[in-house]
Amino acid sequence: MRVGLLTISTSRVSHPEDDRSGQMLYKLFTQSAVLKDVTIVDQSIIEDDFERITASIDGLANRCDLVVTTGGTGISPLDMTPEATRHILEKECPGIVVALLQRCIAATPLGALSRLAAGIVRQCLVVNFPGSPKACQECFEVLEPMAQHASDLLTNRLHSTARTHDALQNTPSPHAADPVPSNGNSNGHSNILS
Repeated sequence: MRVGLLTISTSRVSHPEDDRSGQMLYKLFTQSAVLKDVTIVDQSIIEDDFERITASIDGLANRCDLVVTTGGTGISPLDMTPEATRHILEKECPGIVVALLQRCIAATPLGALSRLAAGIVRQCLVVNFPGSPKACQECFEVLEPMAQHASDLLTNRLHSTARTHDALQNTPSPHAADPVPSNGNSNGHSNILS
């Protein structure tokens, strides 16, 4: 999997050694036991600038299967990463955003102040993470199990996607043991309105 990592922080441009979130993401991706053949194609730090963000994501999307940004997702006046990301997305992936935000809020109530975007640019999945190393690690826990399958779907790797779908069909649902209430009606619907 070809990965691009993009830190969006004006203050980190002049002090790249302070980019702890970018360093955390590099470590998480390169040490992942779940993702296949990870190659970090590019790791950059750019300013909080709308045009710069969209141009950087666009360029990375040409060379990567997955682009993860960190930073610029809060509510300060300079934070514009999700707006710039949405501007370039061809399709949004709101389920990924919901899952990421649930994880952020489970860690701290302040997670509700994060504003994230996720979606597709050509055959590349683009996902915004918050700017703290801890939040990056928490969001990686959410993204890691789905990233390879998303990449396989986007690049039309039919054998891999079929294998994943088959495995899911053979995994019991967490509610599979719950009996369906019987109301004497063969279609499972209540007769309340009949």
